[in-house]
Parts: sequence; structure tokens; C-alpha cells
Amino acid sequence: MSKWFRSVGWSLRAEARKYALASRFFFLALSALFNLLFPDHHSRDAFQAPGFNLTTDSVLDNCVRTGFGGLLRWDAHHFMHIAQYGYSYENNTPFLPMFPAVVRFLSTTLCAVLHVIEYPAILLCVAIAVNIFCFVKASDVLYELSCKISGNEAFAFKSVVFFCVSPASVFFIAPYSESMYTLATFSGMLCCLNNHFGKGTFWFALSTLVRSNGITNIWFVFYFSMSHFFHKFVHKGVIIRAPIWSLYNILWSNGLAALLILSPFVAFQLYVYDIFCPEIKIDKDSYPSIVMDYALENNLTLSFNKPDWCNAKFSIPYFSVQKKYWHVGFLNYFVLKQIPNFLLALPMISLVLYYGIGFLRSILLYKFYGLSRWKISLILPDLALPFCAHAVILTVYALFNINVQVTTRLIASSNPFIYWIASAYFVYETKLRGKGQYNSFINLDLFPLTSIRKSGNLIGSYFILYAFIGILAFSNNFPWT
Repeated sequence: MSKWFRSVGWSLRAEARKYALASRFFFLALSALFNLLFPDHHSRDAFQAPGFNLTTDSVLDNCVRTGFGGLLRWDAHHFMHIAQYGYSYENNTPFLPMFPAVVRFLSTTLCAVLHVIEYPAILLCVAIAVNIFCFVKASDVLYELSCKISGNEAFAFKSVVFFCVSPASVFFIAPYSESMYTLATFSGMLCCLNNHFGKGTFWFALSTLVRSNGITNIWFVFYFSMSHFFHKFVHKGVIIRAPIWSLYNILWSNGLAALLILSPFVAFQLYVYDIFCPEIKIDKDSYPSIVMDYALENNLTLSFNKPDWCNAKFSIPYFSVQKKYWHVGFLNYFVLKQIPNFLLALPMISLVLYYGIGFLRSILLYKFYGLSRWKISLILPDLALPFCAHAVILTVYALFNINVQVTTRLIASSNPFIYWIASAYFVYETKLRGKGQYNSFINLDLFPLTSIRKSGNLIGSYFILYAFIGILAFSNNFPWT
């Protein structure tokens, strides 16, 4: 069937783009509907961006509030405040600057020619528009990345479809940085897969400027560059035709790439130090009155208060602030009252660890011991190995070190592996053809409905259920963060 579609000029890639764009407008409409139908939950401790009240006499402002107000929740307030006023408060600093900076630049440009709508409403509209653009572009990159991994367009198309109904769907449209981060990360992965390590380093450096976990993408530059080296110069465990400078060059370039990817995060931490730990005390009058009043009402730290970590011999503001406001740290979340958050993250954690560890184990057994892969529950090409390892390590770190409920959106925006798991289970039945051999995806059809396994239906149901519940809960300010 896939061949027939191609013969009449029907492009799966173009169809995937349509799905991505249509899904954004569908979820936007769903958010507006849920926000109108259900009352908002009132959270006592959530940060509310001061001066970001969309209720005015303007018809257009009220339209923005009605249509997009359900997406201005939780961390979205941090991003919108940073875009409007900069890093006023200490608890704004864990949110890296690229997303709010882009939103601020575009909003300021638009505001210069558009005077019929208030600036906060413009900021919200621009933030959502940026996320729609980034998501559609990211889906296009995911399609190409999945094609490169599997060699099959049906598999790539299904991966994009699952991306469109990701368990973290609401965070890809709300004013969060997930969509921009995913675009930068997937683009870097594709570049590394194509042996374009300079471009990959550039994209990963951008990802670090969007979210701190972009640092972990150093792994992909290292893995694919070393794989390229060994494929070129190593045969049966013996280095051949490789002068010593080639090995030195690859190690030096990897070290440089690591520094370049890490540098945006380091530079931002120095910037935070410059704001909150200046030698010359900042005048209180330099802050807008609305920012000052909110700080006094909510006991928030402004730069002239000089936080405790300014006096420490060595501290990284990002981690100090995360620990102070969100109790981030090793095993800090392992308390009884956090059981609901563990349950919320359990499906994603189980999905990645069960299939990821099983896939890694099968690769190791086959590569090093020559054992058959017939017992594996997940069949993916070997090229998926570095993505699987990254997803597993990131999940284990999230489980033990951060706010565990964030794990779902962290994994969903950082790695395509979960979409490949879903696609692999939703596309075909596993049929091995002898020792160490498995289906290569080459002959997969687009709609093999008779071959969907029960586990595929379960995974698909999880994606759709979390996408819908997430939109409902988030749009009404319930703790879905």
C-alpha cells in the first residue's frame, strides 16, 4: 500500500507535517474548551507572573484570554515573566533564556506595528506560535531521523503520529521550552547520524541554551564520532590504517565539542551570578513597582537581597535554586506525600526502563556472546542503541534526582526512543528468521491493522489518554507539571 501511495505522488512526509500542524490546532481548541467548561483549581504556592492579567476591556485581549488562557499555567508564568521583565526573581533563574528571549524579541517587534492588543497578550500569542512552528519542524526532523534509523517510511510516519499525541502534548503547545528544545535536540541527533558533527555540536549548544539537560547531548557527538572512527579504522578489534594523529584529532574534537555544548549553560550561570551577586548593590528603584510588590507579598528573593549561594566558596546557581524552591536532589523526592507524583510518572518510567534495558541487554548478548535475539520483546535496528542508552540513563537520573512528575515531559522532549517503541509495537508482529536476525522494517506496510499486538494497543492508549488528561488538567490549573 505504501508503494501505491508513492506511485500516485502521495507523500508520507507531507502527510506527517499535516498531522503535526492539525494536532496543534486540535489541542489548542481542546484546551480552550476545557478551560471554559471546568472551573480552575486554585494553587496557593504556584508562581504567578505579576502584571500578566489578560482581563481587560479590549475585545482582542479577551479573545486571547478565552482561547489561550488555559495554557498560561505553572512554569509558563516563569517564561512569560522572564520575557516581559527579565530575571527579576531568584526562582526564575533555573529557566534558561533562549525561549523567553526569542518570544520577547518577536513580541517587541510585533508590538511596534500592532497597537490594538496589550503586550502580555502579544507575548502569550507569540509564545504559542513559536511552539507550533518548532513542533512542526521537530516532527519533520523526527520523520527524517526515523527513516534514517529504520529505512522505512511507514515506521517514520507512525513515529511522528505518536509524537503528535505524546504523553507530554500540553507542554509542546503551552508557553514552555519543550518544543524549541526538541527541535534543537532532534536536529543535532540527525546531524550526528549523518556524520555532520560540527552542525550537530551547534544544535546541541543551542539545546543547552534552551534547557539544562541539553548537556547530556554531548553523548551523541561522542558516540557517533567514535563509531565513525572505528568503522573507518578498526577491523576485528585491530586498528588499521590509522595514524596516531587521527585518534588524537577525534579525541581533541570531542573535547572541544563538549566544551562548546557546555559553554551556554556555564555562561548563563555566570550571568546569574552577575545579576544576583554584584559587588555594587542594585537600587531597589530599578525594579517596576509591580515586580517589587509581588516579591514582598510572596517573600521572593530579588537581586539586591543577595542569596545565600552568593557567599558559598563554590556553588552553581541552577542547582542551588532548584534545591531551595523545588527540593531537587538525590532521593529528596522519596517521601510518602510524593507517591501520587511517582504514580503519575510510572508509565513513562516503566516504558523506557522495561523496553530500553531489554533492548540494551539483547544488543550486548548478541554482539559479545553471539546469542540469539529471539527472547527480545522490542525489535529495533542497532542504530537505535545510543538513543536507547540516553533515554535509560536520563530516566534513571530523573527517578532519583529531580521532581519525578517532570520525567514524562523530560523524556518526551529529549529523545525519540519512546516514539520508536510505540511505532515498533503498533506497526508489525515480530517474526524472527533465524539466529540473530529480525525484521528490518524494509517491507512494512503503512496500515497492517491485523498485526497490531496487545502491547501496542496498550502503549497507544497510554499516549492518547495522557495527552487528553494532560490538556484537561493543565488547562484548569491542576498539578500536571
